[in-house]
Amino acid sequence: LGYPRKCTKEDNEKIDEAMKLAGISDLSERLLSELSGGQQQRAHIAMTLAQDTDVILLDEPLTYLDISRQFELMELILKLKALGKTVIMVMHDLNFALSYSDMIAVMENGKITEFGFPKEIAQSGALVSALGINASFCEEARQYFFTAR
Repeated sequence: LGYPRKCTKEDNEKIDEAMKLAGISDLSERLLSELSGGQQQRAHIAMTLAQDTDVILLDEPLTYLDISRQFELMELILKLKALGKTVIMVMHDLNFALSYSDMIAVMENGKITEFGFPKEIAQSGALVSALGINASFCEEARQYFFTAR
């Protein structure tokens, strides 16, 4: 088709759906450079979704998002999982990583030192070794708590 190719009707439908999922349909007429950091982050997520791949790689997807948008994005990721997508994320926010992930890989000095289910990782001591923190899960609060070692 050559570059640049014209968007097909199917392409435009995928783009519209991706923008809806990312919550940025109202920004469709604005340039990326005119958007706030959080809006740009959501636009980049929409661009990724529009590609309609089975595997989605996200590097620090919560950056620039306020707390309510962070939760919205994590809920979007759960929707993608329900649609059969595999989402691989690099995250430094341990609460979100442990609360929303199916599996966790802990890295130390550029190498994976532990891989497992979130509760296993929290109990394994891997976070003490890699980050100098302890993690415990409170069933009543349904959240993780962290303390310095």
